[in-house]
Amino acid sequence: MTKLSINNFIKVLKDDLDENLVQHARISEDTIIDFFNPVTGTLDQIKITSNPCDSDEVGTIMYVIDAEGRDRSNPEPFMTLVSDLEDLYEWILIEDMEDAV
Repeated sequence: MTKLSINNFIKVLKDDLDENLVQHARISEDTIIDFFNPVTGTLDQIKITSNPCDSDEVGTIMYVIDAEGRDRSNPEPFMTLVSDLEDLYEWILIEDMEDAV
């Protein structure tokens, strides 16, 4: 997969999330995207941090599952570091957290 600049990465992601997108915010070097997961219905979050050496390059991508804590069997949201857009989509499409472990 071709490495995308941070702006292109965010644009592609927002286009793909479409009507599931709740909020998009950029705070300093972090971009935070809240969306309803189309598979599970939970409010999930993606935190994208730009590379400190090159602000136009994606540094880290953190996927936060069930950010609002709807699933009370686990009081803390599940967070995972993802490597790229393809890896992120695989995590979004997991139907059950038991499948992830």
